[in-house]
Amino acid sequence: MEEGHYSIYCINFIHDRIDVLDSSPEDHKVYHQVLGDRIIHRLNLLFQLATNSTIKQFTRFKRPIIDVCSQTHAIDCGFFALKFMELWNGESFHFPILAVRLIILHQIHHLLFF
Repeated sequence: MEEGHYSIYCINFIHDRIDVLDSSPEDHKVYHQVLGDRIIHRLNLLFQLATNSTIKQFTRFKRPIIDVCSQTHAIDCGFFALKFMELWNGESFHFPILAVRLIILHQIHHLLFF
């Protein structure tokens, strides 16, 4: 999370990479490079401790920023992050991601009116 903005880091063991899913229309490449450098080693160590070193080390995985649809309102990033976690299968979204906006509107409607 960067100043109230959420993005997703998905450890993709199938392709030996960490997929970065960020709905912001702004360029966050430098931010994700700095953040990734700071947290990936610690996260890898935590996974190694939790699994008794049975999981593949991922400190040297590439970290591509995956091309995803962009949010149009500054406060939508949390909903996009939730949908990215739900719909990302490691290669693509298993549901048309453009429909996420409709899903978000539907969920907001239910939160407000039901």
